[in-house]
Amino acid sequence: MKYFARTIVGLIALLCLSPCLIADPFTFTLIGRSGLPFVSINNNGVVAYSTGSNIMVGDGAPSTTLMDTGGWFSHFGPTAINDAGVIAFAASLDGGVSGIFATNGTDLPTAQGLPDINNSGTVPFAIIAPLTTDIYTYNPNSGGLGPRIETTGTAQFNSLADPAINDAGQVAFVGTTGTSWTRDVFIGDGTATTRLTSGQFGSISYPSVNNSGTVAFSGQFLGGGTGIFTAGSGGVATVAQEDSSYHGFGVASINNLGWVAYMGSLYAGGNGIFVWNGTETTRVIGTSDLLFDSTVINAYMYPHSLNDSGQIAMLLTTTNGGSWVVRADPAPIPEPSTLTLLGIGLVGLLALRQRR
Repeated sequence: MKYFARTIVGLIALLCLSPCLIADPFTFTLIGRSGLPFVSINNNGVVAYSTGSNIMVGDGAPSTTLMDTGGWFSHFGPTAINDAGVIAFAASLDGGVSGIFATNGTDLPTAQGLPDINNSGTVPFAIIAPLTTDIYTYNPNSGGLGPRIETTGTAQFNSLADPAINDAGQVAFVGTTGTSWTRDVFIGDGTATTRLTSGQFGSISYPSVNNSGTVAFSGQFLGGGTGIFTAGSGGVATVAQEDSSYHGFGVASINNLGWVAYMGSLYAGGNGIFVWNGTETTRVIGTSDLLFDSTVINAYMYPHSLNDSGQIAMLLTTTNGGSWVVRADPAPIPEPSTLTLLGIGLVGLLALRQRR
C-alpha cells in the first residue's frame, strides 16, 4: 500500500515538473516512397517530393501525382512547395535542356540553382552565360521577370550560386569576391545587397533563408572544419560544429522561428537529422533507429524540409529495402489543464485505494 502511494505521488510530481516525459519528441507519418532525397514541406504539413519520374504531393493520405514524364519532361529533381501548394521543381526536358519550373506556369528552361518559391509564387534563379552569371526572380502573376538581384558583370563578384528567397522578396545566395575566392553569404532585393559573412568560409552549401532575413547553411572554414551556421543582422552563429560526435554535415533548413534542422554524420557511424531551437539540439532520427517495423540505415533532408510548426520532411532508407518519404511531427506537449486533470485523477485513484 505504501509503495503504491509513493508511486502515485511520484507520478504526480513528474507530471507537474516534467511534462516533456509524457510523449516522445516526434511521431512519424509515412508520405510515400522515393529513391531520391528531394523533399520539401509547407506550413500546412503538405510534403512535395520527386521520384525522378514524377512530382508527388502528400500529407499522410495516399500521395497525388502532379507531374510525370509522359509529356515533355524526362526527369525531375529537387522541389520546393509554398503554403498555397504551388511547387517549384528542377527538371530536364526531352531535348536535354535542364531548368526550373513551377506549377503556377513558371517556365525557365535554362535557369540554374536549387528550386525555391515564396508565398507570392516568386522563384529565384541564376542564369549562367559565357561571360557573366546573373541572379533574377520570376513570377508569372506579377509581371514575369523581376529585378536583377546581382551579377558577375561588375568588379564585385567572381561567381554567384544557390539563390533562395523569403516572403519579403529577399534573395540569399553564395558569392565569391576579390582575389581570395573565399565564399560568402549575401542577401539582396535588387536595390541593395548585404554581405552576411566575412570571408571565413572556403565552401558554403545551399543557403536557406527565413522571413527575418536570417540564413542557415552548411559551411567549411578556410582552415578546415565544417559546421552548420546561421548568418543575419546579428552576425554569424554556430548551430553545430565538428567535434567528438560529428565528423561532417549535410544541408540545413531554417524556419521563421529561427529553428534549424540539419543532417549530421557521426563518428559512431551513420548519420542523423537534428533540430536546433535556438537553445538546445534534439536528435530527430537516424541510423539504427527502429521505424515502420524496420531499422533506419540513413536519413536525408533538403533546404526546404522544415516548416514553422517544427515538422520535418525527410527521406529514410531502411534495412527492409525501403526508401521512405516521411514527415516528422513534434509531439504536442499537454496543456497545463490536461496535466492538472490527470493529476487529480491519480489523487482520486489513491484515495479510492486507501478506502479499500
